[in-house]
Amino acid sequence: MRIDYFRILKLKGLTTTVVLFSCFTMLTFSAHAQLDSTKITVESGKKIFEASCATCHSSCPDEVITGPSLFGVADRWSEAGLSRELLRLWVQNPNAAKASGEKYINTLWTEWVDRRAAGVMTAQAVSDEDVESILAYLDTKPCKPKAEGGGCPPQVLPEEEESVSLWMYITLFLLLVLIFGAAGVRRQLKYANLKKEGIHYDEMPSYMDELKMLIGNNRKLFSVIVLLLVAFGAKDIWYTLKDVGVYGGHDYNTGLNYRPEQPIDFSHKIHAGCNEIECVYCHSSAEKGKHAEIPSSNVCMNCHKHIKKGKRENSEQEIQKIYDAVGFNADTKTYGEEGEPIKWVKVHNLPDHVYFNHSQHVVVAGIECQECHGPVEEMDVVEQVAPLTMGWCINCHNETEVAYKENGYYKEMHKRFTKDDLRKFLEDKKITAREMGGWECAKCHY
Repeated sequence: MRIDYFRILKLKGLTTTVVLFSCFTMLTFSAHAQLDSTKITVESGKKIFEASCATCHSSCPDEVITGPSLFGVADRWSEAGLSRELLRLWVQNPNAAKASGEKYINTLWTEWVDRRAAGVMTAQAVSDEDVESILAYLDTKPCKPKAEGGGCPPQVLPEEEESVSLWMYITLFLLLVLIFGAAGVRRQLKYANLKKEGIHYDEMPSYMDELKMLIGNNRKLFSVIVLLLVAFGAKDIWYTLKDVGVYGGHDYNTGLNYRPEQPIDFSHKIHAGCNEIECVYCHSSAEKGKHAEIPSSNVCMNCHKHIKKGKRENSEQEIQKIYDAVGFNADTKTYGEEGEPIKWVKVHNLPDHVYFNHSQHVVVAGIECQECHGPVEEMDVVEQVAPLTMGWCINCHNETEVAYKENGYYKEMHKRFTKDDLRKFLEDKKITAREMGGWECAKCHY
Protein backbone atom coordinates (compact mmCIF):
# COMPACT_ATOMS: atom_id res chain seq x y z
CA MET A 1 0.00 0.00 0.00
CA ARG A 2 1.45 3.33 -1.11
CA ILE A 3 1.45 6.20 1.38
CA ASP A 4 1.34 9.76 -0.03
CA TYR A 5 3.26 11.68 2.69
CA PHE A 6 2.92 15.02 0.90
CA ARG A 7 -0.85 14.68 0.87
CA ILE A 8 -0.85 13.86 4.60
CA LEU A 9 1.34 16.87 5.37
CA LYS A 10 -1.01 19.10 3.39
CA LEU A 11 -4.00 17.75 5.30
CA LYS A 12 -2.19 18.28 8.60
CA GLY A 13 -1.36 21.86 7.61
CA LEU A 14 -4.94 22.53 6.61
CA THR A 15 -6.22 21.03 9.87
CA THR A 16 -3.79 23.13 11.91
CA THR A 17 -4.88 26.29 10.07
CA VAL A 18 -8.55 25.52 10.63
CA VAL A 19 -7.93 24.80 14.32
CA LEU A 20 -5.91 27.99 14.82
CA PHE A 21 -8.49 30.09 12.95
CA SER A 22 -11.29 28.57 15.02
CA CYS A 23 -9.44 29.28 18.27
CA PHE A 24 -8.80 32.88 17.20
CA THR A 25 -12.46 33.33 16.24
CA MET A 26 -13.60 31.87 19.57
CA LEU A 27 -11.23 34.09 21.53
CA THR A 28 -12.38 37.15 19.60
CA PHE A 29 -16.02 36.23 20.09
CA SER A 30 -15.34 35.54 23.76
CA ALA A 31 -13.70 38.95 24.21
CA HIS A 32 -16.64 40.69 22.62
CA ALA A 33 -19.14 38.48 24.38
CA GLN A 34 -17.86 39.75 27.72
CA LEU A 35 -19.41 43.15 26.95
CA ASP A 36 -23.09 43.44 27.77
CA SER A 37 -24.38 45.92 25.20
CA THR A 38 -27.52 46.58 27.24
CA LYS A 39 -25.35 48.18 29.91
CA ILE A 40 -23.59 50.54 27.49
CA THR A 41 -25.53 53.80 27.28
CA VAL A 42 -24.69 57.45 26.70
CA GLU A 43 -26.75 58.40 29.79
CA SER A 44 -24.76 56.18 32.15
CA GLY A 45 -21.53 57.32 30.48
CA LYS A 46 -22.45 60.95 31.14
CA LYS A 47 -23.19 60.19 34.79
CA ILE A 48 -19.92 58.31 35.32
CA PHE A 49 -17.90 60.95 33.45
CA GLU A 50 -19.32 63.84 35.45
CA ALA A 51 -18.97 61.99 38.76
CA SER A 52 -15.52 60.44 38.30
CA CYS A 53 -13.70 61.93 35.31
CA ALA A 54 -14.66 65.62 35.01
CA THR A 55 -12.73 66.43 38.18
CA CYS A 56 -9.43 66.05 36.33
CA HIS A 57 -10.34 65.79 32.63
CA SER A 58 -12.16 68.08 30.21
CA SER A 59 -14.30 67.00 27.28
CA CYS A 60 -13.19 70.04 25.24
CA PRO A 61 -10.27 70.03 22.79
CA ASP A 62 -6.87 70.91 24.31
CA GLU A 63 -8.40 72.05 27.62
CA VAL A 64 -6.30 70.94 30.56
CA ILE A 65 -7.63 70.72 34.11
CA THR A 66 -5.22 68.33 35.82
CA GLY A 67 -4.93 65.56 33.26
CA PRO A 68 -5.20 65.67 29.45
CA SER A 69 -8.44 66.41 27.61
CA LEU A 70 -10.53 63.33 26.78
CA PHE A 71 -11.91 64.90 23.60
CA GLY A 72 -11.39 62.32 20.82
CA VAL A 73 -9.47 59.95 23.10
CA ALA A 74 -10.76 56.79 21.35
CA ASP A 75 -9.66 58.15 17.95
CA ARG A 76 -6.18 58.98 19.27
CA TRP A 77 -5.70 55.47 20.61
CA SER A 78 -6.98 53.96 17.38
CA GLU A 79 -4.63 56.12 15.29
CA ALA A 80 -1.74 54.94 17.50
CA GLY A 81 -2.66 51.36 16.57
CA LEU A 82 -3.76 50.38 20.07
CA SER A 83 -6.68 48.11 20.84
CA ARG A 84 -9.91 49.07 22.56
CA GLU A 85 -9.14 46.47 25.24
CA LEU A 86 -5.88 48.27 26.10
CA LEU A 87 -7.71 51.61 26.29
CA ARG A 88 -10.20 50.11 28.75
CA LEU A 89 -7.30 48.70 30.79
CA TRP A 90 -5.62 52.15 30.78
CA VAL A 91 -8.77 53.67 32.31
CA GLN A 92 -9.15 50.87 34.86
CA ASN A 93 -5.47 50.54 35.86
CA PRO A 94 -2.83 52.78 34.18
CA ASN A 95 0.08 50.93 35.79
CA ALA A 96 -1.09 47.63 34.35
CA ALA A 97 -1.51 49.20 30.90
CA LYS A 98 1.99 50.71 31.05
CA ALA A 99 3.41 47.24 31.61
CA SER A 100 2.47 46.50 27.97
CA GLY A 101 5.41 48.69 26.93
CA GLU A 102 3.45 50.40 24.12
CA LYS A 103 5.21 53.50 22.76
CA TYR A 104 2.08 55.71 22.88
CA ILE A 105 1.48 54.84 26.54
CA ASN A 106 5.11 55.58 27.41
CA THR A 107 4.78 58.95 25.66
CA LEU A 108 1.68 59.80 27.71
CA TRP A 109 3.46 58.73 30.89
CA THR A 110 6.51 60.88 30.13
CA GLU A 111 4.40 63.94 29.28
CA TRP A 112 1.89 63.87 32.13
CA VAL A 113 3.51 61.92 34.96
CA ASP A 114 7.22 62.73 34.60
CA ARG A 115 7.23 66.16 32.94
CA ARG A 116 3.98 67.81 34.11
CA ALA A 117 3.88 65.97 37.46
CA ALA A 118 0.12 65.51 37.16
CA GLY A 119 0.47 62.19 38.93
CA VAL A 120 -0.73 58.73 38.04
CA MET A 121 -4.46 58.16 37.97
CA THR A 122 -5.42 55.65 40.63
CA ALA A 123 -7.04 52.39 39.53
CA GLN A 124 -10.74 52.95 38.83
CA ALA A 125 -13.47 50.55 39.94
CA VAL A 126 -15.28 50.64 36.59
CA SER A 127 -16.34 47.75 34.39
CA ASP A 128 -15.64 47.38 30.67
CA GLU A 129 -19.25 48.44 30.02
CA ASP A 130 -18.73 51.54 32.17
CA VAL A 131 -15.66 52.53 30.13
CA GLU A 132 -17.51 51.92 26.87
CA SER A 133 -20.40 54.05 28.15
CA ILE A 134 -17.96 56.88 28.91
CA LEU A 135 -16.46 56.59 25.41
CA ALA A 136 -19.97 56.56 23.89
CA TYR A 137 -20.75 59.77 25.82
CA LEU A 138 -17.49 61.37 24.66
CA ASP A 139 -18.37 60.47 21.06
CA THR A 140 -21.30 62.90 21.36
CA LYS A 141 -18.72 65.72 21.68
CA PRO A 142 -20.17 67.09 24.96
CA CYS A 143 -17.80 70.05 25.10
CA LYS A 144 -18.59 72.72 27.70
CA PRO A 145 -15.94 75.42 27.22
CA LYS A 146 -14.89 77.39 30.24
CA ALA A 147 -15.33 81.14 30.41
CA GLU A 148 -12.32 83.39 29.84
CA GLY A 149 -9.82 83.20 32.66
CA GLY A 150 -10.68 79.56 33.40
CA GLY A 151 -14.31 80.27 34.25
CA CYS A 152 -13.37 80.98 37.82
CA PRO A 153 -13.79 84.60 38.90
CA PRO A 154 -11.33 85.81 41.53
CA GLN A 155 -12.74 85.68 45.02
CA VAL A 156 -12.49 88.48 47.57
CA LEU A 157 -10.22 87.09 50.21
CA PRO A 158 -10.88 87.58 53.93
CA GLU A 159 -7.97 90.05 54.17
CA GLU A 160 -9.61 92.32 51.58
CA GLU A 161 -13.00 92.07 53.29
CA GLU A 162 -11.42 93.08 56.60
CA SER A 163 -9.70 96.07 54.98
CA VAL A 164 -13.06 97.24 53.55
CA SER A 165 -14.64 96.94 57.00
CA LEU A 166 -11.75 98.85 58.57
CA TRP A 167 -12.21 101.78 56.18
CA MET A 168 -15.94 101.74 56.88
CA TYR A 169 -15.32 101.98 60.63
CA ILE A 170 -12.77 104.78 60.14
CA THR A 171 -15.26 106.72 57.99
CA LEU A 172 -18.03 106.20 60.56
CA PHE A 173 -15.74 107.37 63.37
CA LEU A 174 -14.81 110.56 61.45
CA LEU A 175 -18.51 111.26 60.75
CA LEU A 176 -19.33 110.91 64.47
CA VAL A 177 -16.49 113.30 65.35
CA LEU A 178 -17.86 115.84 62.86
CA ILE A 179 -21.45 115.44 64.13
CA PHE A 180 -20.53 115.87 67.79
CA GLY A 181 -18.18 118.72 66.92
CA ALA A 182 -20.92 120.54 65.01
CA ALA A 183 -23.42 119.86 67.84
CA GLY A 184 -20.97 121.31 70.38
CA VAL A 185 -20.43 124.47 68.32
CA ARG A 186 -24.21 124.85 67.88
CA ARG A 187 -24.71 124.47 71.64
CA GLN A 188 -22.08 127.12 72.43
CA LEU A 189 -23.65 129.56 69.96
CA LYS A 190 -27.12 128.90 71.39
CA TYR A 191 -26.12 129.82 74.96
CA ALA A 192 -24.04 132.78 73.76
CA ASN A 193 -27.20 134.21 72.12
CA LEU A 194 -29.23 133.57 75.32
CA LYS A 195 -26.58 135.45 77.32
CA LYS A 196 -26.89 138.44 74.96
CA GLU A 197 -30.65 138.39 75.54
CA GLY A 198 -30.07 138.65 79.29
CA ILE A 199 -30.66 135.00 80.16
CA HIS A 200 -27.78 133.82 82.34
CA TYR A 201 -26.89 130.32 83.57
CA ASP A 202 -24.58 129.75 86.52
CA GLU A 203 -23.50 126.59 84.75
CA MET A 204 -24.23 125.50 81.23
CA PRO A 205 -26.78 122.60 81.28
CA SER A 206 -25.40 119.19 80.35
CA TYR A 207 -26.72 117.07 77.49
CA MET A 208 -28.60 114.93 80.03
CA ASP A 209 -30.27 118.02 81.57
CA GLU A 210 -31.37 119.13 78.11
CA LEU A 211 -32.79 115.68 77.39
CA LYS A 212 -34.78 115.73 80.65
CA MET A 213 -36.23 119.14 79.77
CA LEU A 214 -37.14 117.87 76.28
CA ILE A 215 -38.94 114.81 77.71
CA GLY A 216 -40.68 116.92 80.40
CA ASN A 217 -42.06 119.27 77.76
CA ASN A 218 -43.22 116.38 75.49
CA ARG A 219 -44.41 113.69 77.93
CA LYS A 220 -47.26 112.35 75.79
CA LEU A 221 -45.10 111.97 72.69
CA PHE A 222 -42.32 110.17 74.58
CA SER A 223 -44.84 107.90 76.34
CA VAL A 224 -46.09 106.70 72.95
CA ILE A 225 -42.51 106.18 71.75
CA VAL A 226 -41.64 104.11 74.84
CA LEU A 227 -44.75 101.93 74.43
CA LEU A 228 -43.91 101.27 70.77
CA LEU A 229 -40.32 100.37 71.65
CA VAL A 230 -41.51 97.95 74.35
CA ALA A 231 -44.03 96.35 71.96
CA PHE A 232 -41.56 95.90 69.09
CA GLY A 233 -38.83 94.82 71.50
CA ALA A 234 -41.10 92.14 72.99
CA LYS A 235 -41.96 90.92 69.48
CA ASP A 236 -38.29 90.68 68.51
CA ILE A 237 -37.44 88.83 71.74
CA TRP A 238 -40.32 86.39 71.17
CA TYR A 239 -39.26 85.49 67.61
CA THR A 240 -35.61 85.25 68.61
CA LEU A 241 -36.40 82.84 71.45
CA LYS A 242 -38.81 80.88 69.25
CA ASP A 243 -36.07 80.18 66.72
CA VAL A 244 -33.34 79.20 69.18
CA GLY A 245 -32.11 75.73 68.24
CA VAL A 246 -34.48 75.46 65.28
CA TYR A 247 -32.71 77.12 62.38
CA GLY A 248 -29.52 78.65 63.66
CA GLY A 249 -29.74 81.28 60.95
CA HIS A 250 -28.88 84.96 60.91
CA ASP A 251 -32.44 85.98 60.08
CA TYR A 252 -34.75 85.37 63.06
CA ASN A 253 -37.82 85.13 60.81
CA THR A 254 -36.57 82.52 58.35
CA GLY A 255 -33.30 81.16 59.69
CA LEU A 256 -31.72 81.82 56.31
CA ASN A 257 -28.14 82.67 55.49
CA TYR A 258 -26.59 80.61 58.28
CA ARG A 259 -22.97 80.65 57.16
CA PRO A 260 -20.59 79.36 59.84
CA GLU A 261 -16.86 79.91 59.57
CA GLN A 262 -15.14 76.72 58.40
CA PRO A 263 -11.67 75.47 59.42
CA ILE A 264 -10.55 75.59 55.76
CA ASP A 265 -11.34 78.40 53.32
CA PHE A 266 -13.05 76.01 50.90
CA SER A 267 -14.88 77.53 47.92
CA HIS A 268 -17.81 75.62 46.40
CA LYS A 269 -17.82 78.21 43.60
CA ILE A 270 -14.39 76.99 42.48
CA HIS A 271 -14.97 73.26 42.97
CA ALA A 272 -18.64 72.84 41.95
CA GLY A 273 -18.85 75.89 39.67
CA CYS A 274 -15.51 76.53 37.99
CA ASN A 275 -14.28 72.90 37.98
CA GLU A 276 -17.79 71.44 37.55
CA ILE A 277 -17.27 68.69 40.14
CA GLU A 278 -20.52 66.81 40.70
CA CYS A 279 -22.01 67.12 44.19
CA VAL A 280 -22.14 63.34 44.61
CA TYR A 281 -18.42 62.98 43.89
CA CYS A 282 -17.74 64.38 47.36
CA HIS A 283 -21.13 63.76 48.99
CA SER A 284 -21.54 60.24 47.57
CA SER A 285 -23.85 59.05 50.36
CA ALA A 286 -26.50 61.56 49.27
CA GLU A 287 -27.46 58.99 46.63
CA LYS A 288 -26.95 55.95 48.81
CA GLY A 289 -28.05 56.78 52.32
CA LYS A 290 -30.00 58.90 54.74
CA HIS A 291 -27.32 61.57 55.23
CA ALA A 292 -25.31 63.41 52.60
CA GLU A 293 -22.38 63.46 55.04
CA ILE A 294 -19.23 65.54 54.96
CA PRO A 295 -16.57 63.91 52.75
CA SER A 296 -13.45 62.55 54.39
CA SER A 297 -10.03 64.10 53.78
CA ASN A 298 -9.15 61.11 51.60
CA VAL A 299 -11.70 62.33 49.04
CA CYS A 300 -9.93 65.70 48.97
CA MET A 301 -6.63 63.89 48.45
CA ASN A 302 -7.89 62.21 45.28
CA CYS A 303 -7.16 65.53 43.58
CA HIS A 304 -4.95 67.44 45.98
CA LYS A 305 -2.31 64.76 46.13
CA HIS A 306 -1.25 66.32 42.83
CA ILE A 307 -2.81 69.80 43.02
CA LYS A 308 -0.74 71.75 45.55
CA LYS A 309 -1.77 75.25 44.53
CA GLY A 310 -5.02 76.75 43.27
CA LYS A 311 -5.92 80.10 41.71
CA ARG A 312 -6.44 81.95 44.98
CA GLU A 313 -3.67 83.64 46.89
CA ASN A 314 -4.24 81.62 50.05
CA SER A 315 -4.66 78.27 48.26
CA GLU A 316 -1.31 76.76 49.30
CA GLN A 317 -1.80 77.34 53.01
CA GLU A 318 -5.38 76.04 52.86
CA ILE A 319 -4.40 72.89 50.94
CA GLN A 320 -1.61 72.36 53.47
CA LYS A 321 -4.30 72.00 56.14
CA ILE A 322 -5.59 68.93 54.26
CA TYR A 323 -2.06 67.52 54.13
CA ASP A 324 -1.66 68.08 57.87
CA ALA A 325 -4.94 66.27 58.52
CA VAL A 326 -3.86 63.12 56.66
CA GLY A 327 -0.13 63.30 57.45
CA PHE A 328 0.92 63.84 53.83
CA ASN A 329 4.32 65.18 52.78
CA ALA A 330 3.81 67.07 49.50
CA ASP A 331 7.54 67.05 48.64
CA THR A 332 8.13 63.32 48.99
CA LYS A 333 4.50 62.35 48.27
CA THR A 334 4.49 59.99 51.21
CA TYR A 335 2.16 59.53 54.16
CA GLY A 336 3.35 59.66 57.75
CA GLU A 337 1.36 59.74 60.96
CA GLU A 338 -2.18 60.94 60.49
CA GLY A 339 -2.94 64.30 62.08
CA GLU A 340 -6.13 65.76 63.52
CA PRO A 341 -9.29 65.34 61.40
CA ILE A 342 -10.70 68.50 59.83
CA LYS A 343 -13.52 69.77 62.04
CA TRP A 344 -16.02 70.98 59.44
CA VAL A 345 -19.08 72.80 60.75
CA LYS A 346 -22.45 71.37 59.66
CA VAL A 347 -24.58 73.98 57.90
CA HIS A 348 -27.97 72.31 57.41
CA ASN A 349 -29.46 70.94 60.63
CA LEU A 350 -32.80 69.32 61.38
CA PRO A 351 -34.23 68.56 64.85
CA ASP A 352 -33.49 65.06 66.17
CA HIS A 353 -37.16 64.06 66.02
CA VAL A 354 -37.34 64.64 62.25
CA TYR A 355 -36.66 61.80 59.80
CA PHE A 356 -35.22 62.85 56.45
CA ASN A 357 -33.65 60.53 53.87
CA HIS A 358 -31.46 62.00 51.14
CA SER A 359 -31.53 58.95 48.89
CA GLN A 360 -35.34 58.96 48.81
CA HIS A 361 -35.36 62.53 47.56
CA VAL A 362 -32.30 62.36 45.28
CA VAL A 363 -32.76 58.92 43.71
CA VAL A 364 -36.48 58.14 43.96
CA ALA A 365 -37.93 61.65 43.64
CA GLY A 366 -35.13 62.95 41.40
CA ILE A 367 -34.81 66.21 43.33
CA GLU A 368 -31.81 68.31 42.33
CA CYS A 369 -29.45 69.39 45.14
CA GLN A 370 -30.13 73.06 44.33
CA GLU A 371 -33.84 72.66 45.13
CA CYS A 372 -33.05 72.64 48.86
CA HIS A 373 -29.47 73.92 49.05
CA GLY A 374 -29.68 76.73 46.52
CA PRO A 375 -27.08 77.52 43.82
CA VAL A 376 -24.15 75.98 45.71
CA GLU A 377 -22.02 76.23 42.56
CA GLU A 378 -22.18 80.04 42.94
CA MET A 379 -21.30 80.17 46.65
CA ASP A 380 -17.82 80.80 47.97
CA VAL A 381 -19.08 79.78 51.40
CA VAL A 382 -22.13 77.50 51.60
CA GLU A 383 -25.04 78.97 53.48
CA GLN A 384 -28.59 77.90 54.35
CA VAL A 385 -31.01 79.26 51.75
CA ALA A 386 -34.16 77.36 52.77
CA PRO A 387 -35.86 77.62 56.19
CA LEU A 388 -36.11 73.81 56.56
CA THR A 389 -39.26 74.21 58.64
CA MET A 390 -42.14 71.76 58.78
CA GLY A 391 -44.31 74.22 56.85
CA TRP A 392 -41.68 74.51 54.12
CA CYS A 393 -41.46 70.71 53.78
CA ILE A 394 -45.19 70.01 53.65
CA ASN A 395 -45.72 72.87 51.22
CA CYS A 396 -43.16 71.24 48.92
CA HIS A 397 -44.94 67.88 49.28
CA ASN A 398 -48.21 69.63 48.47
CA GLU A 399 -46.93 71.22 45.26
CA THR A 400 -44.35 68.75 43.95
CA GLU A 401 -45.72 66.54 41.20
CA VAL A 402 -44.64 62.90 41.25
CA ALA A 403 -42.58 61.78 38.24
CA TYR A 404 -43.76 58.33 37.20
CA LYS A 405 -41.56 57.89 34.15
CA GLU A 406 -39.07 55.04 34.69
CA ASN A 407 -39.75 55.13 38.41
CA GLY A 408 -40.52 51.68 39.77
CA TYR A 409 -41.49 52.84 43.25
CA TYR A 410 -44.19 55.20 42.07
CA LYS A 411 -45.46 52.77 39.45
CA GLU A 412 -45.98 50.22 42.21
CA MET A 413 -47.78 52.80 44.36
CA HIS A 414 -49.97 53.70 41.41
CA LYS A 415 -51.06 50.05 41.14
CA ARG A 416 -52.15 50.07 44.78
CA PHE A 417 -54.48 53.05 44.37
CA THR A 418 -58.18 52.29 44.18
CA LYS A 419 -60.25 53.75 41.38
CA ASP A 420 -61.78 56.21 43.83
CA ASP A 421 -58.30 57.32 44.93
CA LEU A 422 -57.22 57.88 41.35
CA ARG A 423 -60.42 59.75 40.50
CA LYS A 424 -59.93 62.05 43.48
CA PHE A 425 -56.16 62.51 43.01
CA LEU A 426 -56.27 63.10 39.27
CA GLU A 427 -58.88 65.87 39.38
CA ASP A 428 -56.05 68.36 38.79
CA LYS A 429 -54.41 65.96 36.26
CA LYS A 430 -51.41 65.28 38.49
CA ILE A 431 -50.49 63.37 41.64
CA THR A 432 -48.41 65.14 44.25
CA ALA A 433 -46.17 63.83 47.00
CA ARG A 434 -48.93 64.72 49.47
CA GLU A 435 -51.36 62.41 47.71
CA MET A 436 -48.75 59.66 47.89
CA GLY A 437 -48.67 59.97 51.68
CA GLY A 438 -46.30 62.90 51.99
CA TRP A 439 -48.45 64.52 54.69
CA GLU A 440 -48.69 61.47 56.93
CA CYS A 441 -47.18 62.27 60.34
CA ALA A 442 -45.38 58.94 60.59
CA LYS A 443 -43.47 59.61 57.36
CA CYS A 444 -41.27 62.12 59.15
CA HIS A 445 -42.07 61.58 62.85
CA TYR A 446 -42.17 57.87 63.57
